[in-house]
Amino acid sequence: MAKQTDILVNRAAEYRADIARFHSLFFSLTPDEKFIEYQMKQAMYLVDESGAMQYANLKERNFFSSILSSSAVLTIRTDSIFLDEHKKYFRYYGTQKIDRRSSVVTRSLVTEGYLQDLEQRSENNPHAVLITRWKTLENKDKENVQKNSF
Repeated sequence: MAKQTDILVNRAAEYRADIARFHSLFFSLTPDEKFIEYQMKQAMYLVDESGAMQYANLKERNFFSSILSSSAVLTIRTDSIFLDEHKKYFRYYGTQKIDRRSSVVTRSLVTEGYLQDLEQRSENNPHAVLITRWKTLENKDKENVQKNSF
């Protein structure tokens, strides 16, 4: 007899997976305009207007244009995720690497937000979790290593 697993049993793992996926989509970028647009579109399925506002701010400050013009490759590694399931609050700790032609910058990234359960799961949001009130608390350089130019 098939048993239906209680959805709440794995909810913390689903929350963490969505938080990590969102950050990976938002902060791992290559110098390809279509790829950036795709990543941002996928990320927006997982976040409320707070994410859309950060995206708009970055676009307005020509952040994405600078990725294209400098041929930068951005990657993010999740260091840890603090999760308070009862308050549906999280704090994300990550390390971002920005690899440019001339240098490699390593940055520490800390963000926070809240989680909202949605009624329906979908292909774009398989865990039916929406990140809300998302904001960046820290995004600072830890290391800047110049590359040899020959």
